Amino acid sequence: MSFHLRLAPLLRTCAWLAGVLWVVTVGVEALAQYRTGAFPSVPALIRVMALPLGLGALLALVDLVVVLAYPVRVLPEGLRGFNAWGAYKTVKWGDIPSVSPASLLRMRYLRVPVPASTWPMTVPLALRDLPGFLAAIEQHAGPEHPLAAAVRLALQARSEAPVATATAADPKVEP
Repeated sequence: MSFHLRLAPLLRTCAWLAGVLWVVTVGVEALAQYRTGAFPSVPALIRVMALPLGLGALLALVDLVVVLAYPVRVLPEGLRGFNAWGAYKTVKWGDIPSVSPASLLRMRYLRVPVPASTWPMTVPLALRDLPGFLAAIEQHAGPEHPLAAAVRLALQARSEAPVATATAADPKVEP
């Protein structure tokens, strides 16, 4: 089963980054104009405003490609996903001793160690069907698997859907 990212959280992060870049670039340009006595130079400020907007549009396009091209797959033998660099890896259910939560640029995900790799698999928690993802993991790996426990905790924290399996938190899930 394949599970794709939701586009909206990626676009919110993209807009947030573009907004921060816009404030910084306009602020730096305005300060530079003030110090050189050229303030206000409206054409220069407009040129500076175009950079963050263009980069925001480019990031939105990259986000769309990521949503379409990088699904997380739950297989009978294991999990197929990508690392932070976009490289796909498959890890067997028995090779996942623990899972740790993380976040980057306001996006929450789970780090799944991959044997013989220095980069862990990153499982985004902004999947379109996170309850379905949990059900698929429980079907193939069991409800007590560390990844199932971590996804269950994320669902409970989000209060997005009722959790079908009510088991104690797995001690293998790292905080």
